[in-house]
Amino acid sequence: MTIPRRILPLCLSAALAAAACDAHVEKVTRGHVRVAAAAELKAVLGELIERFGESHDVDVTVSYGASGTFYEQLLNQAPFDLFLSADLQYPNALVARGLTVPQTEFTYAVGRGGVVLKSAADPEAARALRRFLLSADGRAILERAAFALPDAR
Repeated sequence: MTIPRRILPLCLSAALAAAACDAHVEKVTRGHVRVAAAAELKAVLGELIERFGESHDVDVTVSYGASGTFYEQLLNQAPFDLFLSADLQYPNALVARGLTVPQTEFTYAVGRGGVVLKSAADPEAARALRRFLLSADGRAILERAAFALPDAR
């Protein structure tokens, strides 16, 4: 069977258009949160992140260290989205300097707090992790690790 010459260009055009449509399919990207966490959280944050990952399409990268050191780095625009401090004074100081997303400061344990940073590359993913830390699941994990919890709000 031969295709008439006048129809051949139409067939080729349709085939090219179909191929272009397939090539234009958008990739769905995973969220990503970069966390600066107090060293005391190392034993518990792994479980928290694993549980968070069961219900969220977000990758989490954690750097552990001293809260004061992270505070100094954050003043110099270190690339973190969420700061979990062993001392409330550091997140509060970042809030006072306007370096955080408004109304994202929180207390995850007595005397310990966190905040979503204004420089967050993926603020929605950072907020989702914040919500999980404050959820019943997150609080239960922290409590099992012997963190004294503030009253639930």
